[in-house]
Amino acid sequence: MALFSYLKLSVYLLEFSAVKKICHNNNNIKKKVTCVKILIVDDSHATLEIVRRGLEKFGYRKLLIEKANNAKSALTLIGSWHPDIVLTDWHMPDMCGVTLLRAIKQRQLNIIVAMLTTVDEKSQIEEAISFGASFVLSKPFTDEQLHDKLLPLVQLVENNEVIPD
Repeated sequence: MALFSYLKLSVYLLEFSAVKKICHNNNNIKKKVTCVKILIVDDSHATLEIVRRGLEKFGYRKLLIEKANNAKSALTLIGSWHPDIVLTDWHMPDMCGVTLLRAIKQRQLNIIVAMLTTVDEKSQIEEAISFGASFVLSKPFTDEQLHDKLLPLVQLVENNEVIPD
C-alpha cells in the first residue's frame, strides 16, 4: 500500500512539474502551452467563485485560474504570475477596473483585459473599449455568454504562441 501511495505521489509530482514547465514563462519567450492563464479580479468573493466555476466548465482548452479581490493585489499577481487574460470588475474599492486596465496598458504588458461588470451604459462600455478592454460583459451573465466572449481571446493567445528553436 505504501509503495502504491509513493508511486501515485511520484506521478502527481511529475505531472505538476510538467505543467509548471509548460505554463510558466520565465524567459520572456512565448512558448507553446497546454493552458491559458486567466486572472479574475473582483471585490465580491461570490462573483470570484461564480466566474471561476464558469471558467472551469470552459471545454475548449485547459485554463489556469487565479483570483484577486482588488486591483492592487491583481497588479502584484500580474507581476509574478504573468496571466494571459485578466477579467476584471469595474467598481472596486481603492482602484476601479478601468484604472487597472489603463495601468496594464500603460506598462505595455502583453495581457488581454476584459471587463465583467454591472455597468451597462453604452458610453461607459465605449470608454472601457477605448482604453483597451477586449469586451465588456454585463452582469448577470451565463456561463455560455462568458465562454462565447472568452473563446476569441483564448484563440488569440494561441495564435501568439511561438515554439522556440
